[in-house]
Amino acid sequence: MNSGQRVNTSDVGIDTAFVRSLIINKQAQHPEFGSWPAATNPSYQYKVWVRDSAVTAMGMDATNHLSEAEKYWYWMASVQNTDGTWHTNYNVWKANEWIPFVEPEHDAIGLFLIGVYQHYSLLKSSDPLAAKTFLNNIWTQVVRAGDFIYNNIGTSGFGPADASIWEEQVEYNIFTQVTYSAGLNAGRLLAEEKGDNTRANNYFMGAQIIKDAILRSFLSSPRGLWNESNRYFNRAINTDGTVRTTVDASSDLIWVFGLLSPTDTRIRDHRIKVLSRLTHDGYGIARYENDEFYYSSPYSPGGQYEAGAAEPVWPQMAMYAAMVEHWRGDDTTALARLKWYVSRTARGYVTPGEAVDWTNGQPLISTAVEPVTGSWFQMAVLTYLNRFDPRLPDF
Repeated sequence: MNSGQRVNTSDVGIDTAFVRSLIINKQAQHPEFGSWPAATNPSYQYKVWVRDSAVTAMGMDATNHLSEAEKYWYWMASVQNTDGTWHTNYNVWKANEWIPFVEPEHDAIGLFLIGVYQHYSLLKSSDPLAAKTFLNNIWTQVVRAGDFIYNNIGTSGFGPADASIWEEQVEYNIFTQVTYSAGLNAGRLLAEEKGDNTRANNYFMGAQIIKDAILRSFLSSPRGLWNESNRYFNRAINTDGTVRTTVDASSDLIWVFGLLSPTDTRIRDHRIKVLSRLTHDGYGIARYENDEFYYSSPYSPGGQYEAGAAEPVWPQMAMYAAMVEHWRGDDTTALARLKWYVSRTARGYVTPGEAVDWTNGQPLISTAVEPVTGSWFQMAVLTYLNRFDPRLPDF
């Protein structure tokens, strides 16, 4: 632990949960391949969700455990499809065996580019030669990922539709579109490092095109994702061109990777809308309106009615909020949200799973421990302390 970042906040619980989440994530990583299971509970069958594991590796980078992160980025590069995409699930026990599941989920493409850029930047500050070697070794996969996004931007300005983070239907979901735009921005910065000016220019242009589509009004033609009537970002545009106006907290990724300034009035109003519709349990945030999955759905890994009510709260979503609250100067709320996270961990400050039952304050056990949730907490704590910033340079 001493080889990476340690924290000393005003709260012993935060400090303890931080280090224990790191220990858990180190233990959960496959020691040879570098991949992480989505959850350590057997109910998730130790599947590797590439999206979730990419964020887990970002947490390792943020906390300065670079060797674990690098092992993952190389593993992810090794299982990339030749067209620059990834399958949704892989077998944690076998290096390159994918498991059929909901596809396509393309959010991992942009997250790969962001994560590689963050890792390269950290390496460059401490060991420029190692950084150069890393980028040279992984450049083919960076190009595949960046080219896939750039070459598949449609006439609407969006990247390819996918099943995105919640795996419910194929749509132009804001979560994936944010990862595309931020990912191309990261790819642009990496291309500049490689001296590939053509790709740098293309990726920069592509990032801006997708960003403009996200910010465009949903009443425009073609439609964007900004709901100017109600001052928030819609969840998605359906593939038939109709609008999905669901208030969805995963859309908060728009500020996490810096597509808009935290002081922008759209971010201010979007945050207010998300909190007003999705807050439960004081500082917990549900993933979206009328979410029944852990309540009435028979597909819940813990069985129907694992949660005592609809809209269980997701610690990931609360950590997104803590970041923007810190950036907006509201450290009182940001700190309270971090303390809320700690109060909803399992015994011994063990990282929770995907969600918490707001009717009793208990973490849902079927997806515990979830490494990605621990990483979002780590990154939120370091953001609060001004020792990490996930936002990419503006464009």
